[in-house]
Order: sequence, then C-alpha cells, then structure tokens
Amino acid sequence: MKTRKTGLQGSGELRQQAEKIAQARKSRMPENIEVLSPEAAHRLLHELRVHQVELEMQNEELRRVQEQLEVSRARYFDLYDLAPVGYVTLSEQGLILEANLTIITLLGVTKGALVKQPLTRFIDREDQDIHYRHRKQLLETGASQVYEVRMRRREAGLFWARLEAVAVQNAEGVFFHRVTVSDITPRIRAEQAERCATEELKKTHQALEVRVEERTSEIRILSARLLAAQEDERKRIAMDLHDGLGGLLSAIKYKVEAAQGLQEVKEVLPYLQQAIAECRRVQLHLRPSMLDNIGLLPTLNWLIREFQKSNPGLEIEQQFEIEEEEVPLSLKTVIFRITQETLNNIFKHSGSSWMHLALRNSNGALQLTIRDTGQGFAVEKESAVPGSDHGFGLAIMRERVEWSGGIFSIQSVLGKGTMVQASWPEEPRDVGLASDKNA
Repeated sequence: MKTRKTGLQGSGELRQQAEKIAQARKSRMPENIEVLSPEAAHRLLHELRVHQVELEMQNEELRRVQEQLEVSRARYFDLYDLAPVGYVTLSEQGLILEANLTIITLLGVTKGALVKQPLTRFIDREDQDIHYRHRKQLLETGASQVYEVRMRRREAGLFWARLEAVAVQNAEGVFFHRVTVSDITPRIRAEQAERCATEELKKTHQALEVRVEERTSEIRILSARLLAAQEDERKRIAMDLHDGLGGLLSAIKYKVEAAQGLQEVKEVLPYLQQAIAECRRVQLHLRPSMLDNIGLLPTLNWLIREFQKSNPGLEIEQQFEIEEEEVPLSLKTVIFRITQETLNNIFKHSGSSWMHLALRNSNGALQLTIRDTGQGFAVEKESAVPGSDHGFGLAIMRERVEWSGGIFSIQSVLGKGTMVQASWPEEPRDVGLASDKNA
C-alpha cells in the first residue's frame, strides 16, 4: 500500500525543538554537576531515566497512532474511491474540491480535469436549469436534493445520472456540498422502451377498436343487404314462377279444357316441355343438382357454357389441373358460388373480352384464380363502402372463403383488369353443406 504523508513532524524538526528546550532547562541547572551531592546526582539520573522511558513510550504511541491513521486512510480510500457510485465534494460556489475514481470513470476524464471545475461543466446544457434550481434550494433550505439530469461523458456522449446532494459544515464552519452521482441510463432506457411499447399498444388498441367498429358497421350493412338480397331473390323467383312457369301452366290448362280430340291434346306437349325447362332453369339457378350428382368440375363447365351464351363476345380459357376427388366436399359449393359471383361481376362491371379460370393444387393448397382484362376498379375504395355493388359482392366472397378456412385476395388495376384468388389448405374447415344445399 502506498504510504501517505502524515501530519506528524519530522525528526529534524523534533531535534531543533529538543535543543531549544534543553537550553532553557540548562539555565535552571547548577553550573557544576560535580558540586551535587550523591543523593542529588542519583535523583537527577533517575529523572533522566524516567524521562527517557517516557519519551520511548510517547514515541511508541505516536507510531501506533500513525499506523491507525494509515489503516483509516486505506479504509477511506476503499470506501470513497472504489464506491459503486460517484462522489464529488463541491465548494459553496459549486466548484469540485474532491472526486472519487467512479465519477472520474463515469465522466471519462482525469482527476486533474475535475478539481476546481464547476460541476455544471459536465451537465448537459438543456438540464443545467434543473441543477441550478436544486442547488438554490439546497443553499436556501439545507434540505437534501435528489434530481435527474443528463451528464456529458468525454467520448461516449450523454448519459442519465441521478444526483443526491447534501449540505455539510466542517470544523472551521465552512459549508460545502457532498454529491453522489449514479448512472441510471439503463433504467431510463427501460422506462423509455416501456413507454414506447405502451404507446404502441395504445395505438394498436385504438386501431383495433376502429377496425371493430368498421367491421361492426360492415356487418350491419352486410346483414341489411343480405336481407334485401333475400327479398330480391324471392321476388325474382316469384316473378319467374308467375310469368314463366305460371303462364305455361295456365296455357296448358286452357288447351286441355278446350281440347276436343287427340290432336288438340298433342298441341299441349310443347307447353309442357317449356314448363319443364323453365322449372329446371329456376332450380339450376337456385342450386344446380349436378353439383351433388356429378361433381364440381362438370358444374363449372356448365356454368361457363351458360355464361358464354349470355356473353357470346367473351373468350373464356379454362385450366383445371386437379381431379374431382381432390376437391374436398366442403369446398365444392364455396368454389361454385365464388365463381358464380365473379362471373356476375364481370358481366355487370368489367366489360372484358377475355377471362381465364384456373383451379389447381399449388404447394399443397387448393387454389382458384379468375382473371379478366376489363376496366378494373379501385379495390380499397370499393371495399371501404360495403353498400356499393362491388363492396357487397367482395364482402360476400371474402366471408365465404374465410368462413371455410381459406384466404381471399383481389387485385385490380384501372384499365388493365382484375384478378380474384382464393386458396385453401389441405384440410379446409367444415362449413356445413346441409344448410347451403337448402339455400
């Protein structure tokens, strides 16, 4: 351990003082020691021996005190310089008088660069008002102050510090301040991260609430449209039955009533055939029986042929790269309805002269793709308005696909066309065919 200079006097100074004291005592002693009686000389010798022993004991006490002082200073060094927090002692004017190794390391400077410097030199400019305010309160009230500021590290930039300042008075009545400095940067960063996460969570929650409200509104509009569509469908079926099948049956009735012979009965047959055809047309429009009897692929072929009859100028390409048994039973109605709805949208809105229909197995997923080269539309705008024709149809298709465990997507570019795509995993969700068969 390095020896520090103590407050004890050196041997040279003690020698000079001893000579002065001896000279003063000499004036009080007899000029000639030989004239002393044996008893006096014996007493003098005894006094000298006792004084010598006393000096030796004082010297031993001084040595012991010096050792204790060294131990205390070593302990002070351990407690002060090696403390886990920074310690600085400030004058009443705010200048640094003492600093331990921890604060030196925190600030990245030498001890010489700290002593006699104002502590504000190492506090960030934006936080110096905080320091001045607490220092003023400390001077006025004497109450300890705790505050947080950003301090400047020499090469590593700013760090957050927690300062605790107390006022102290020494034996001479001089006031000074002791300040502990703790690096709290990890805590501040954790708090900032927590605040950011909380704010992000709040934004996400708000966005979710908005989305829930939007979806609730969409569901209400969709439910209203479904009811309206149901009424329109009932009205259309009623009109088909009244104007088509009903008229034919009435004509048959009149013919039969007016028939007088076999020839007149035979004239009823064409009307019966028309009635049967009309009945089949209404049935197929509601739900084609061939979907249950012969499967999805033949039904899609029939649907496309019927669609081309109504749109002779439309060229349709089919690409079925899948076998009938590869299509799960639970998805056949869903795929048929998606295709039917898309064809209706192309007929009503697209104006396309070409369409491509593909059904394939893509990386283990069943995928339906329908593309056209029509006028296209703004998907986001139409999807945001469920009450529009496009928005209602898109909502119905998306609900069907997602309800059956699939993924629905649509891409459209104005003037270039639209692509509708739906895909399902290997094991799609059971969507309850019995209810759809009765739809």
